Amino acid sequence: GITSYSCDPNFFTVVFTLSGRLHIAQVDGKGSADVREINLPHAVFDARQRPGHDQISYIFDNGLWLTDFDGNTRRLTPDEGELITWGMAEFAAAEEMDRQRGYWWSPDGGTIATCRADNSPLHSAWIGDPATPQAKPHEHRYPFAGTPNSIVEVFLLNPETAATTSTG
Repeated sequence: GITSYSCDPNFFTVVFTLSGRLHIAQVDGKGSADVREINLPHAVFDARQRPGHDQISYIFDNGLWLTDFDGNTRRLTPDEGELITWGMAEFAAAEEMDRQRGYWWSPDGGTIATCRADNSPLHSAWIGDPATPQAKPHEHRYPFAGTPNSIVEVFLLNPETAATTSTG
């Protein structure tokens, strides 16, 4: 089902994901709405409308992306491999501090504050599936008690140029 949504200040445009697919509802102010899927070639999560613009940000492939209402998409953050994530809450933030988000739009839509998490310091555990014991276990990085956490930095990101500025 729909677990989160984003909308403009007047609730005329509502953005949400359903089963990893991006949707937009455009309300006419008279009680009816046009709801449609924005066709993307991949699953997305944490979709949010860019304030004051006909664009939507979302997370895919460990990075922050931006699409317009027609599905013209571009990646905003670099692809630094599987151990670096952009725009997502790392484990300690999500589980221990109840912070589920890793990026925030400025009120005018001109800047994004985004977390960059380096998960390479985390220790690995190998987890098998008891329902299919013949399958190979997969690696899972986890901040076990007494071991290092992810290295988290916050950057300001220009959504037009994808240029970042460190906040620390």
